[in-house]
Amino acid sequence: MSIVNIRRALESRLAAFIVSAPLTAAAPILWLVSGQATGNPEGDVTEPASGYWLEVRFIAETTGRVDYAGSKKDRAGTLQMTAAERKGEGASLRVMQLAEQVSAHFPKGFQLFEGGDAVKIDRDTEVTSEFFDNGRIQRPVIVRWRSIG
Repeated sequence: MSIVNIRRALESRLAAFIVSAPLTAAAPILWLVSGQATGNPEGDVTEPASGYWLEVRFIAETTGRVDYAGSKKDRAGTLQMTAAERKGEGASLRVMQLAEQVSAHFPKGFQLFEGGDAVKIDRDTEVTSEFFDNGRIQRPVIVRWRSIG
C-alpha cells in the first residue's frame, strides 16, 4: 500500500467534487503542507480576495501491522478540508453550504481505488463548528480514511 496512492485517490475524489458541485464551480483549493498554501499540490496559491475556498490538509496518522508476517499494513488518517470565506453578508451560510456539500461527497463506507490500493472512508464525515480567524469564517470538514494492504 502506497501513501502516494492513498493521497491520489482522495485528491481524485475531491477533484470530482469540485467539478460536480454547483456551489464550488469557482472555489480554489489551497493544499496546506506544513502550514504553507500550495497548489494541487505544487505551486503557490493564495486565498482569493473575495469568494470562498477550500483549505485541504492530508494527514497520514497511523501505521500498524495486520498480520504476524507483516505483509499487510493498516494505514489510517484524515483529510481535513476547511471551507472558508472572508467575513461579509451571507458568508456564514455559504461556508456552511460548502462544508455540507463536501461532507456529502465523502460518505461513510465509500471506497476509492488508485494504483491497486484501496482507501475506505471508515467513519461518518464530521462538519465541525465554524470559527473566525483573521477576518475569515472557517468550517472544517473531517474525513477519516483507512487502507489495509
